[in-house]
Amino acid sequence: MDDQALQKDEMQEIIDEFIVESSELMDNVIQDIVAIEQSQDEEKVNGIFRAVHTIKGTASFLGFNVLTALAHKGEDLLGLVRKGEMKTDQEVADVLLEAFDLMKLMIEDIRTGGVENHDASSVIEKLAGFLVSKKKNAEPPQEEKKKIGEMLIEEKIITKGELEDVLKKQETETDKMVGEIVVEEKLATEGQVKNTLIKQKTAGKEEQSIRIDVKKLDELMNLVGELVLGKNRLILVNSLAKKEGGGESVLDNLADVTSYVEGITNELQLSVMRARLVPIGKVFSKIPRMVRDLCGEFKKDIELKVEGEETELDRSLIEALTDPMIHIVRNSVDHGVEVPAEREKKGKNRKGLLSIKAYNEGNHVIIDIFDDGKGINLQAVKDKVKEKGLMSEAELASLSTKEAMNLVFIPGLSTAQKVSSVSGRGVGMDVVKTNIEKMNGQAYIDSEEGQWTKLTIKLPLTLAIMRALIVKSEDELFAIPLNMVTELVKLKEGLLKTVDKNEVLVLRNTVIPLMDLQKTFSRKTEEKQGGYVVICNIGEKVVGIKVHSVVGQEEVVIKPLGEFLKNIKGISGATIRGDGKVILILDIPSVILHHNNQKKAYSHLRAVSASAMN
Repeated sequence: MDDQALQKDEMQEIIDEFIVESSELMDNVIQDIVAIEQSQDEEKVNGIFRAVHTIKGTASFLGFNVLTALAHKGEDLLGLVRKGEMKTDQEVADVLLEAFDLMKLMIEDIRTGGVENHDASSVIEKLAGFLVSKKKNAEPPQEEKKKIGEMLIEEKIITKGELEDVLKKQETETDKMVGEIVVEEKLATEGQVKNTLIKQKTAGKEEQSIRIDVKKLDELMNLVGELVLGKNRLILVNSLAKKEGGGESVLDNLADVTSYVEGITNELQLSVMRARLVPIGKVFSKIPRMVRDLCGEFKKDIELKVEGEETELDRSLIEALTDPMIHIVRNSVDHGVEVPAEREKKGKNRKGLLSIKAYNEGNHVIIDIFDDGKGINLQAVKDKVKEKGLMSEAELASLSTKEAMNLVFIPGLSTAQKVSSVSGRGVGMDVVKTNIEKMNGQAYIDSEEGQWTKLTIKLPLTLAIMRALIVKSEDELFAIPLNMVTELVKLKEGLLKTVDKNEVLVLRNTVIPLMDLQKTFSRKTEEKQGGYVVICNIGEKVVGIKVHSVVGQEEVVIKPLGEFLKNIKGISGATIRGDGKVILILDIPSVILHHNNQKKAYSHLRAVSASAMN
C-alpha cells in the first residue's frame, strides 16, 4: 500500500471515530438541554458546552465547515448561559434543540455520504439573533464562585488570601470565571486549573468502560453458546459413563473435568451476558425531549419522573424496546393526561404526571409507565369490541375487570373521538404487545377511570440463553420458555371437559383453554391417553399446553431457524441438546394466537353452515 492510500485509510478511521463519538455526544446534549430548561444545573451546562466545543474542534480539523460554523454559534450561545448572562427559558431551549437536531442530521450525512448536505444558514442566523436579543447581565452565583475557589485551595494551588483578591477583582464589571482570573494573575497554570476541575468531577468515578465493536460481542456470544452446548454434551457423556461402568480413575477424572468445564462455562456465560447489558437509560434518554415537544403540540403541562435508568438489559432487547416505549409515552401524553383546564375542572392538579420506573425482579426487568390522566373507559372499550363484532354481549359480560382492560390490545381497536398524529391509546397497542411478546416479554394494563393508567412491561434480561421446560409430544421434543410456565398438572380422570367442542382443563374450579401439541404440530390422529398439561401465563391469559411427557428443565441456547424456516407460526427458534438432537422452541404467544384463529375460523364456518341450512 502506498503512502497516499495509507493516509486516506488513516483519515477515514479518524472520521469514523468522529461520527461515533459525536453521535453519542449529541444524544447526551439533547437530553441535557431538556433537563436544564427545567432546572439550570452548572455541571450539565458545562458538559453541554464541552461536548459542542469538542465537535466544533474536530469538525474544523476534518474540514466540515458548515457543521463547524453551526457548532461555533451554538457554543457562543451556550457561553452566555454558562456565564449566567442568559437563562435557558423555552425560547432558548427551542433554538438550541433546533441547532442540535440539525447537527445530528449533518453527522448522519457524513456517515452515509461523507459530506454535509443540510443548509444551516437560517439556524445560524437565528442563533446569532439570540446572542444579541437575549443577553442579560447576570453575575454567576456567588456560591459557585466560592465553590471553584475552594477547590483550588483544597489542591493547595492558591491561598485563601489570594482567593479573596481574585473574588474582589471579579466583582469590578468583568465576566471572567475565577479559574480564568487565577491563570491571568499567574497564580496557577491553565493545566493546574483544568486538572483540579477534572479531579473534583471524576472523584470516585474512574472510567470503567471501553467501546467495543458490537460484532465482536456477538461473535463472543455465539462462541459462549457453543461452549454451553459442549458443556451439556460433556454432562451427558459423564452420566452415560457412570451408567455403563468404567475404571474408578477414569470416572473420577471425567467427573472432575465435567465439574471444571461446567463452572468455567457458567462464569464465562455470565461474564459475556453482563458485557452485553446496557443501561435502560439509553431508551429513557429520548423520552424527556419527546414529552416536551408533545406537551407543546397538545398544550399540556406534564411533569415527567424517570427512575431506574441504571437498570440493565441485553443490548438486543434495548433496541427492540425503543419503539414500544415511544408509542406508549405518546399515547399517555395525547390520550391519557388531560389539558390543564380539564384537569382543574375535575379537581386535579393542573400539571399532569407521567412516571416511568424500571427495576429488577429476579431474572426479569420490570418497566412501569404510569399517568394520572383519564384512565380507561371500560364500557366504551366493550362497546367498541361489540360494535366490531369481535365478541358477543354474553362473552363481554363474563370477563373480569383485568380481562376487560386487556381488550385494548385487540388489533385496530380505538376509542379515540378524533384522530391526531399520535391518536388514541388503543391504536397500535396490539403492535406494542406483539413486539414485547416477541422479546419473550409480557405486557399488562391496569386503570381507574378518570384517575390513572398503568402499563407494566416484563422482560427477560437476555434472549440469547434461557431456561426452558423440555416436553415431549409423540416422538418430538419441544422447549417451553420457563418464565411463562406457572404450573405442571398430571392428567387424571375428570380434569378434561369439552366446552362448545373445544377441550378445556378444569382446575380448582377454573376453566383453562387447552392447546394440544400433537394436534397443532403432528399429522398423527391417534391420541395417547394420559400425559401432562403445562400451564402458561401470558399477561392476563392463562392457557394449558397438552403434552405426552415432561423431560425436565434445561438451559438452552436459542438458534435462529434460518431464512426458509423463520416464518413457521408457533416456533421462535431451535436449540441443540447434549445428545446432538435439534429441538424446537415454542413461541407461546404465537401458538395461542394461531390456536384462537383456528377456533374462530371453525366457529365462523359452523355459523355459516347453520345459516345456510335455515
